[in-house]
Amino acid sequence: MEPLEAGSGIYLPSGAEIRAHLSRVEPANITGHAKFVAVFDEIKTRFGVLPIVADVVDVRAITA
Repeated sequence: MEPLEAGSGIYLPSGAEIRAHLSRVEPANITGHAKFVAVFDEIKTRFGVLPIVADVVDVRAITA
C-alpha cells in the first residue's frame, strides 16, 4: 500500500508481496482476546525474492 523502509536508507516500493504463515493461534479463553503468531518468510520485489526479518509495530483496524 505504501513504500516500506528497509533500513540504511533503502525503501521497497509499494506493491511488494510479503509471504508469511501463521505458526500459532491461541483462542480467546478467559481474557477474551485471541492471539496469533505470524512468521514472515520472504518478500517478493522487482529486485527478486528476498529474505525478510520484521516486527509488527502497528495494526490498524480495517472497516468496511
